Amino acid sequence: MAATSGDSVGKANPIAWLYALCVYGSLVVWCLLLIGAEDVRTVPYAALMTMGLIGFWRYAWLSLHAMRALTYIRGHFPLYRQAAEAHKHSLSLNEYPSVGFIVPCYRMPPVIFRRVFSFLLAEAYSYPGAVTIIAAVTTQEEASWIHTLFSHYAKHKLTLRCDVFVQTGTGKRDAMADALTRMKQYGPVDRVILMDGDTVILPGTLEKLVGFFETQPDLGAITVDNRPLCIKNHRLIQAWYSLRMIQRHWLMASMSVSKRLLVLTGRFSMFRGSLAFEEGFLQAIASDSLHHWRHGRLTMLTGDDKSTWFYTLKQGWSMLYIPDVACLSLEDPVSPHFLTNARLLMTRWFGNMLRHSDPALALGPKHMPFFVWWCLLDQRLSPWTTLIGPTSALFLGMAYHTTLISFYLLWVLISRTIWAVILTLVRGPFHPYFPALLFFGQVYGAVIKIHTTFRLHRQRWTRQRIDTPTETKEQQWVAILLETASYLAFVLGVALISEFLVIRL
Repeated sequence: MAATSGDSVGKANPIAWLYALCVYGSLVVWCLLLIGAEDVRTVPYAALMTMGLIGFWRYAWLSLHAMRALTYIRGHFPLYRQAAEAHKHSLSLNEYPSVGFIVPCYRMPPVIFRRVFSFLLAEAYSYPGAVTIIAAVTTQEEASWIHTLFSHYAKHKLTLRCDVFVQTGTGKRDAMADALTRMKQYGPVDRVILMDGDTVILPGTLEKLVGFFETQPDLGAITVDNRPLCIKNHRLIQAWYSLRMIQRHWLMASMSVSKRLLVLTGRFSMFRGSLAFEEGFLQAIASDSLHHWRHGRLTMLTGDDKSTWFYTLKQGWSMLYIPDVACLSLEDPVSPHFLTNARLLMTRWFGNMLRHSDPALALGPKHMPFFVWWCLLDQRLSPWTTLIGPTSALFLGMAYHTTLISFYLLWVLISRTIWAVILTLVRGPFHPYFPALLFFGQVYGAVIKIHTTFRLHRQRWTRQRIDTPTETKEQQWVAILLETASYLAFVLGVALISEFLVIRL
């Protein structure tokens, strides 16, 4: 598998375009036939206005993020880059900051494992400063392979160090904590990078990151763009990964205007060394936990990137997204079935987000820019506000006229197509599956978030086959009853609000 910058990742072939054209075209024709089959004038104008008003909030919020993202990419970041480059050019070769890598790697397919460490060692060798790599691998054979490759580079660079050990298999957090403890023994390191074992470091990455910490004394951590590449030939899953990373690009850029992020992604994030070596930082990785009103103390199994993010946020450090630096994430789908893969990954991602949002919200807007605090609050509200559109369309369609459902489906297709085009103007390429995947991600993702909200104790690492203890029957029924009650209250609220707006309008 050849290296790539990720620019071609997610490009659609002619078959995908033809398939999407047939599906979208059929949907348009079907909706137009339904609309034309009845007298459109019988559709209550107030009902159409109600559907538009209910959806206005989400699009206003998305538009705000888009404007902030463009402000950062076109305005703020070029100034940060200019200052960083000026500082880098003033350095001599022996003044480059030292860098330490923490790389947990468990049961990775050989094609991923060898690609990751081949590029990592090549990049460490080409970087002018000292580099220390601490890798936690699965077997002694993997450790021997890395040491053999390392020996070829170590002969020509004395400041390159590599420490590889076989992890215990008790979880990613334990492996990362052990690796960070080992790195401390090597002495001070200016920058510490936490990265996953399926992340490929592209050539020149480290030099592009020099200067940001030096020119911004309050900067605690940075993260970079992610370009996904599915190692198995599954076009729909590849398109879904690509869309998620494009959305991530925009959100990270938007949050960077406030110099705070919502997560320090485990794929690749760089921390100030003095921060990463604090005992609290190590404990955040090794033994993070929260108190849940139903389940008591929950030890964090997944979400190490959220733990390091929260510690950085709590300590008052700023964070930045570097949009012109990318790493390549080699995705090995959890399941070959799209829905199963999406469900398992969304459950883990959203569970991590929900488990850590309450402590972050509790810090209050005095501890962070108000916009960042409001975004954390919106994460808890967004599952419900996302479902308002389809729920109100279904309710109004059944209550007044089924043509309203056709109007809504047309609106979904048109609006998601426009939004997908906007997303890919800055960070492409466009894929014909994006409009459908946008709607799928919003609605299905909202359902997964709501389902997970009532089951925060459930955590699982699929690759390591580590999960939380089985819950009791009572816990299962309590979760079901609470979730059902919340849906009933939501549907009743949407129905009453829709009816009120129709009457008023």
